[in-house]
Amino acid sequence: MTAQGCEKDHKKDDKKLMEKIANRLYSLKLLSGNKSVKSTSNSNIVLIPSANLTCTLKGNNFQYHKQVNKDRSKELFILLKMEILKRGGKGGTFGEVQRIITDSWEGPFMHIATF
Repeated sequence: MTAQGCEKDHKKDDKKLMEKIANRLYSLKLLSGNKSVKSTSNSNIVLIPSANLTCTLKGNNFQYHKQVNKDRSKELFILLKMEILKRGGKGGTFGEVQRIITDSWEGPFMHIATF
């Protein structure tokens, strides 16, 4: 297989993964009464890019070997944002300062999940 073929397969796999993650996010029981965002007409997901320092501890030191590089992070964010937008959600812009003000009867929420 050529490098281009591998790259195309890689992109296709990323797209499928982001679709799966978006479906999962909209199916989670995030609201009272065990309601999912998908099942509630007045709720939605806002995807806000946020840098984080994913690390492991080794002794008294932090190690950041599992941190995804910026270019790869941007690719994955854009794919996930496209999936969220398809479902009526909203998303910020990668690499820019983000500010959000919410007015919510049941939140706001911030959930961090590992997929």
